[in-house]
Amino acid sequence: MINPKCISEQLMYLTVRLVSGNNTATGFIYETPNKTNVIIGNRHFAEKTDKPDYSKTTIKDIISLELHLKNGTNALVRDYVDWYLHPSCDLAFFNLDDLLKKYPNSYYFLKLTSQNIPSQSTLDDLCALEDIVMVGYPDGRYDAANNYPIFRYGKTATHPAVNYNGQKIGMIDVPCLPGSSGSPVAIVNEGIYYKKNGATTVGSRFIFLGIEVSMPCKYHDVYEKDNNGELKVTNKYYYLHDLSLGNYIKSEELYGFNSIFATLSI
Repeated sequence: MINPKCISEQLMYLTVRLVSGNNTATGFIYETPNKTNVIIGNRHFAEKTDKPDYSKTTIKDIISLELHLKNGTNALVRDYVDWYLHPSCDLAFFNLDDLLKKYPNSYYFLKLTSQNIPSQSTLDDLCALEDIVMVGYPDGRYDAANNYPIFRYGKTATHPAVNYNGQKIGMIDVPCLPGSSGSPVAIVNEGIYYKKNGATTVGSRFIFLGIEVSMPCKYHDVYEKDNNGELKVTNKYYYLHDLSLGNYIKSEELYGFNSIFATLSI
C-alpha cells in the first residue's frame, strides 16, 4: 500500500467503487458533524433512474464495495444498506460505520469533512479557469489489482463562484462517463499555483468543488428514406454525441444532509 503524502495520493484512498446489480458508480467517504463515516453517492444511482423521485426519502439496496486494509490488502464488503436521499438534489448517502460493524477489520481510508467545503468568498477568489481533478470509476474501470481509482484531469468550464443557469451546479471540461457519477471534483495544485491577483504561490492547494452528476450530451436525429425516396426524421433511432463536458453538484449541497444526520444522531 502506498503511504499517501501528497494530495493526489491521499485522493486514492477517498473514493470507493460502488456496485449495485449491473450498475457501477463512484462514492466517497465523508465525515458527519458527529464523526460518523458515511458514503456519499448520487441519488439517481440509488434509485436506478435518471429522473429521481423526490417524494422518496430512503431506499434499501444491496451494495458491494472494496476497501483498503491497513496491512496493504483489500476486503470486499457486500450487504444491504439504507440509502438516505437528499431532499432537493441528486445526492444520497449510507452509513459506512454501521455497515463495517458487520465486517470488523482494520480498514484504511481517508475522508472529506464540512471543513473541506469552500466558502463563497473562497470561490470568489478563484479564476474562471482553474485546474481540476476528478477521481472515480469511469465506465466502472479501476486498478482492480490494487483497488485504486482513475484520475481525470481538466479545467473548470464555468466559474466556480457562479451558479450555472441559476442552479447550484458547475461545469468542468473533462469527459465524463457512466460510473463517474459521484466522483469528487476538486481544484488540486501541487507545488506551485497562480492566484487571481497574479501572484505565484509555492505550496499545495485542495478546494472541494463538488460531486460529478451528469454529462451534457447532444442528441442527433437520424434520417431515413421513405417510400418516395425522401429523407424523413425517424423517431426510432438517434445517436448521442458526448460533448466531453461534465456537470457537478456544488459541495455546499452536502449541508442539506445535516438535518438528516441530526435526526439519525450520526
